[in-house]
Amino acid sequence: MRPLLLVVVCLYGCTSLRPVEPGAVSAVIAELRVGDRIAVRTADGWHDKLTVTAVTDTEFEAAAGGAPLTIRREEVLEINVPRDAPAKTAGLAIGLVYGALLGLFLLSDYD
Repeated sequence: MRPLLLVVVCLYGCTSLRPVEPGAVSAVIAELRVGDRIAVRTADGWHDKLTVTAVTDTEFEAAAGGAPLTIRREEVLEINVPRDAPAKTAGLAIGLVYGALLGLFLLSDYD
């Protein structure tokens, strides 16, 4: 039962932080969802990891360490947003299944 639980957790837990090209920042901000965890760098050199709390057409609100922040779209130079990584998930699942089957095969040879 435990291996099955491990596989289920791994299948739902694989994400990647993907840097966004400078010209695509506005498009990415438009796709932000409340609850997204992001890393942001602004024009004044400030950077931090944040949790998005609200998104509007011109800005988004986020929290860093509990402190609320409002960041306008034009201030953002770089943004990293975690997104699902299906290739990592598939690779992990295949590796776990292969390892389990190999372990069972090796154990059955010693009986």
